[in-house]
Amino acid sequence: MSQDHSCCLSGHIHEGKDTGIEEKFAGVNTYVAKAANASGKAVLFLSDVFGVPFINNRLLCDVFAKESGADVYLPDLFDGDVVSTDILKGKMPEGFTFDAWKSKHTKEIVRPIFLAVIKDLKERHGVTNIVSIGFCYGGWASLELAASDLVDGAVMVHPSLIEIELKEGKELKDVKDGSDIKDIKDIANIKKPSLFLLAEVDNNFPTVPTIQRSEEIIKEKGIHNVEFKTYPGVHHGFAIRGLTAVKDLPKDADDKEAEKKAQAAQFQQKAAEQAKDDAVAYFKKVLNIH
Repeated sequence: MSQDHSCCLSGHIHEGKDTGIEEKFAGVNTYVAKAANASGKAVLFLSDVFGVPFINNRLLCDVFAKESGADVYLPDLFDGDVVSTDILKGKMPEGFTFDAWKSKHTKEIVRPIFLAVIKDLKERHGVTNIVSIGFCYGGWASLELAASDLVDGAVMVHPSLIEIELKEGKELKDVKDGSDIKDIKDIANIKKPSLFLLAEVDNNFPTVPTIQRSEEIIKEKGIHNVEFKTYPGVHHGFAIRGLTAVKDLPKDADDKEAEKKAQAAQFQQKAAEQAKDDAVAYFKKVLNIH
């Protein structure tokens, strides 16, 4: 199954000043946003391809910590070799190809990194309960953790690299309903409470057919506590790289194109804010934070 990753390299860079610190856990550089009184409750933030340096990721970690009451840990899954945010500014780094980058950061290479961080947090740093959340690239990692006893729950936000087995002759971009999908093994293996926050338009995780087939698998396997929420009218990446700064609508009523863009920006902003609120509520529920 091939996936279209062009949407993983698009979006907007947010503005703001992060307030966390960087520490090492199991030798892995990690951005840490501390809550006032986490008492061993933690969120493991598994990032998109832009990783720890990306201001969007850091700012969202800060918000998660403040609003959920859990400490948030954003480990460097790529050993410093993140995709440059110049791409989001329309500047493709010379010689860069996403396929070449991915070949250096396969699941087999990345998996031991976040597993080591979890082990260190629990054994040496007083973490007792963890919810994972994975955005885009990090979505597959969070879903894998949902099939383990290492976390108490997992959130997947417009995930990428989920193994979707299609019926013979089908391509992911042409999937129309759940009957085109043979299996989604990672869904079948879920053990822990799981929440999917999905974009309506997503070439990597076609929302309607994937939810249809996932719900069939969940029923067949007798799996409980799996929720799906779709945000209408938005694309892959909206919750981490969507527009957040919305200017006032133009005063010139004839400027229809500008008005249309401003309204679209407002729509994206509201969807991202709702996804953030839904994630925070889930953290608090699973981690039993009141």
